[in-house]
Amino acid sequence: MKRAISFMVAFVMLFAFAVPVFAGSGEIVDVAVDNAGFHCNAFGGNGEVDIDNYAPGTMLQFERIDATTWRLVSDIYVCPKCGSNEWISFSNKDGIPDGHNIQLYHPGTPAPEYGSLVINASAVLNTTTETIKEFWQREITPYQTITQYVSPAYSSVTATNAGYQNTLGFDKKNNPTGINVVPNSNHFTYAALPAADLENGVQLALVVGNKIDQVGAASIKKVGDNLVISFDGDLYASSFGAMAFNAVPQPSNGNIHSMKDKDLAKYGAVGTFNHDNISVIPCPPVGKDGNIYLYIHFDSLQYDLGIDTSDINNVVTKDYKVREEVIGTDVVQSPVGVQYTVTDESGNLVDPADFAALLPGTYTVVYLDANGKGNTEIVQVEAGQTATSSYSAVYTATTDPVRLIEYLPDIKNPTVITHKTVVK
Repeated sequence: MKRAISFMVAFVMLFAFAVPVFAGSGEIVDVAVDNAGFHCNAFGGNGEVDIDNYAPGTMLQFERIDATTWRLVSDIYVCPKCGSNEWISFSNKDGIPDGHNIQLYHPGTPAPEYGSLVINASAVLNTTTETIKEFWQREITPYQTITQYVSPAYSSVTATNAGYQNTLGFDKKNNPTGINVVPNSNHFTYAALPAADLENGVQLALVVGNKIDQVGAASIKKVGDNLVISFDGDLYASSFGAMAFNAVPQPSNGNIHSMKDKDLAKYGAVGTFNHDNISVIPCPPVGKDGNIYLYIHFDSLQYDLGIDTSDINNVVTKDYKVREEVIGTDVVQSPVGVQYTVTDESGNLVDPADFAALLPGTYTVVYLDANGKGNTEIVQVEAGQTATSSYSAVYTATTDPVRLIEYLPDIKNPTVITHKTVVK
């Protein structure tokens, strides 16, 4: 922008101080000019220049200088080459200027002579890299993971008849209704087993909590003199006890599993209630109502959901370097970017496109390369001469060596097995 303003100011100054070289006679004529050629003496008087604001067919005024020479006085056309605005006709016929093809030039001050500037800027980086061959031996340790998947663990789980959800409800105190709840308990349940159905088996639900949520399933079947309980999955880290009766026990605290043997016997039970994980229990005589009553209590219920054994993962646990040797050295040269700016005596930035035609004077060249290094040089540009400014730099660097590794046969350690349990 500074260059453009300076350039325009130069044009205005040339216009303001242009001095006519011919004295006019005072005779003025108006001519409709269809075609005009404008010539600048910067080209020796023969070079034609383009005048942007001239429109063919424009009515122009000319002042007579002599019989065949006229000066343009009505319109100001500034020469884009030298800045002069004085235009004199030549190759004109006698009399009034020929508007069909009038040729104009200006005899004012010749265009300034220019000099040029050439910039030579370069920087390089020489990078040295060694190639080293290493001989190693590894120690391999195999790892394997065995994962046990289990269900969530529940405590104080009891059993009731399957399908209990169809009749389950809750009273105003949120006590469950429509389900076999142990007397004096708010969530321990029992199952009523019709004796006639036991030969084919009766389905059970395993429930927990005040909401009587089902967390598992089982079935019970009479085999000989015993009742055989089967769960819907393999148990894992579970603890339960089971006992059958011919009437519903009436524990004062709601816990059948804490009743004494003599009290349990009153309801047809055989033996002691233990959390012994025994799923085959004695079958008592059938009750008066044709049912047998089953009570199962889990201190902890958790299902075994299977085991997953991972693939063996061989891990390098140690590397032993035996020896190394340099087998090659490589030097690579790469360019380093260099930026530069050129300013004139007034501090205006000079466009590189103008380096071929610079006004004579002192110019400042500032260099800065990509490594943060640089230089400042003062250059004198003379008319008709080419000034040269140069910058060069050579940098060196050494990279980490390229290492080629060759391994001897591995040493293999015993397999390390990790066991873990995951709740799904």
